[in-house]
Amino acid sequence: MADTLATTWHADPHTLAKHAILQRYLQAWFPILSRQALVLARQYGNAPSREILFIDGFAGPGEYTNGKEGSPLIALKAALNHDTSFPDPVRMLFIEEREDRFEHLQKVLAPHLELVRKCSNIRAVDPVPGDCDSVLNALLDECERKRIAFGPALAFLDQFGYGAVSMALISRILKFGQCEVFTYLDYKDMNRWITDPSKAVAFTPRLRRPRVVKCH
Repeated sequence: MADTLATTWHADPHTLAKHAILQRYLQAWFPILSRQALVLARQYGNAPSREILFIDGFAGPGEYTNGKEGSPLIALKAALNHDTSFPDPVRMLFIEEREDRFEHLQKVLAPHLELVRKCSNIRAVDPVPGDCDSVLNALLDECERKRIAFGPALAFLDQFGYGAVSMALISRILKFGQCEVFTYLDYKDMNRWITDPSKAVAFTPRLRRPRVVKCH
């Protein structure tokens, strides 16, 4: 599915439902994964390069035309307003490919950066221009070169359609035990086009079996 929307657009009920799930999940996830970092430190030593990551692979413009906040602000405020002090702060990586939306996102984030600097729960807020697959694979490649364990991390990969996030990338993230992926899978369109040779590039064969995270 091609993204033909304007810089900002109206948040539909489907999007709002995903964001409500994300918000509640982060309330529990941030302190849990922060404690996981301390467990890793006890097991493998205090590696200064290890960090807790929240990754928004399709960050968008940060807001919608009907006044709703985008996923970057939802994540940022979940950490800023949390009633728990995290044992280890979180780095937030906001990736956006479209230049107009990336510029809008920077403007939306700017008023909150002073609060971020004063908040012990957040290590850094890093908006990054580029496509999700390339940016994350480059980050994982760098970790491999430096022999650094990736994460703990939660990757929120809310793509348009089904071809922007490869299963190979998801598998690569999930091979690290302290990492999770929250993604949208447009299985209806995948089933519709799976026999079309012109769209075969969007599907990845022979995958590792991904780890399934159950929410209670």
